[in-house]
Amino acid sequence: MDGDTEGWCSGNPLVSFTAAGGSLAMESTGDVLFIISPPIAVPAADYSRIGIRMKVSPGNPGGGQVFFITDLDPHWDEAKSLFLEIIADGEFHGYVPDLSNVDGWNGVVTQLRFDPVLTAGTDVEVEIFALIE
Repeated sequence: MDGDTEGWCSGNPLVSFTAAGGSLAMESTGDVLFIISPPIAVPAADYSRIGIRMKVSPGNPGGGQVFFITDLDPHWDEAKSLFLEIIADGEFHGYVPDLSNVDGWNGVVTQLRFDPVLTAGTDVEVEIFALIE
């Protein structure tokens, strides 16, 4: 539904953060753009991957990164993250990073953070971001 971010909140620094047409659209203003999920309670053992479908404006996005926190370790850090190579051509692309090999992927996942790009002045539209088995 337009205007409904489904509990996702924008991280610093953003020019805009809107929900429309089934997507979250945003523009970065600094070096790290990120969005944070609402609180969740998902057993890591039940899910190994995240399905992402998004488009990034043409240029050099500097990659992306998925972070998570758990009931066993509630602190955001690099040890609980996975880096993604991003295609920045203004078209939608799918990504399915496997988190099962990340050491901290255990216990109950309580929140997700997604840094879709690492460069300023980049437009991003995220259509899908979902845990998958």
